[in-house]
Amino acid sequence: MDGSLNIHLDTASYSLLSYKEGRGYCLVQLNQTKHLKEYVTEWV
Repeated sequence: MDGSLNIHLDTASYSLLSYKEGRGYCLVQLNQTKHLKEYVTEWV
């Protein structure tokens, strides 16, 4: 799995993990929503 890329879908956002032998996993991008044209966030 050296240099592989895994995609995790969580509702509408996604995060990317990269794996390198000897180093393990690295979070590359967290909760990306750029692909959503009308994404609305609400803070309570």
